[in-house]
Amino acid sequence: FPVTIAPPTINILLIVVQGRRIGNRGMNAIEQAELCRYLGVSNAVNCDGGGSSQLIVRINGVLKTVNRPSDGKERAIGTGLIVYKNNLE
Repeated sequence: FPVTIAPPTINILLIVVQGRRIGNRGMNAIEQAELCRYLGVSNAVNCDGGGSSQLIVRINGVLKTVNRPSDGKERAIGTGLIVYKNNLE
């Protein structure tokens, strides 16, 4: 499995943009870049997942989707980006 190691002082910001819904048209690449600049992001990667993008977080030990996939339900995910903190101390 590929592994990426980040220094302990790094901040990672994950953003999922809602789109394909009434009132949510999404963002184009320029708008995404402007948002990143506004948030002080120095390096960014756009992983255009389209309507299947899901942001899942653990809240009180329970995994929860915190955005709304465009078809209104969770999907089976074939590819994922997983970020976790491993307490090595």
